[in-house]
Parts: sequence; C-alpha cells; structure tokens
Amino acid sequence: MPATVLAAEAFERDVMIQKDHRFLVARVYLDMEDTRWAAAIAYNPSRSPGIAGYENLLEVRYVYEPRSGHRILMFRSDPLENSPIPCRRFLDQDAFAQFVLAHERKMANRQV
Repeated sequence: MPATVLAAEAFERDVMIQKDHRFLVARVYLDMEDTRWAAAIAYNPSRSPGIAGYENLLEVRYVYEPRSGHRILMFRSDPLENSPIPCRRFLDQDAFAQFVLAHERKMANRQV
C-alpha cells in the first residue's frame, strides 16, 4: 500500500490538464471493496472554490471486478463516455490502482 499512496500523491502533485482554457489539478480517490475495486480522479481548478464551491469539472472513474477480471470499465464525464479497457488480471488492489494511475497519466498527457 505505501507504493500506491506514493503513486497517488505523485499523480496529484504532477498531473495537470487543460479544459475550457483553465488548468485543472487532480484529486485521487480509491474505493476497494471485496467484489469491486474503483479508482476515481476528480479534476478541478487549482484556485480555492470560495464559499459556494463547485462541482468537479471532469470526473474519471475506473471500476474492476476481481472475480470476472480481464477488463476495467472507465467512465469519463466530459465527453460523456463509458468504455471497457482490456487488461490482465490483477493480483491485488495495489496493482490495479497503480495500473489506473499510469493509464490516466497517459490520458492526461495527451490532453495538455
């Protein structure tokens, strides 16, 4: 788990995308259950939201079911898409989380 925590912290520190003429920084959320592993990345402006706050300008969610294996379902909020990603079977939650962070880093590098 320490390697996953470091990978998530590095992702939040290093990854930035551009959307609608604004630079957005990432926040990583991991939700690991027995039957479903999920990783979500929320992209928001780097400035403070103020009193009213704001919704995430871009959300990406990856879901993997360890019992069925061999694919991850990826949801992106803008553009709205829900697509499968073929993958190998993950032996543990850390391997899944690190795969997702590496995949999303590649996606973010294409956007900037």
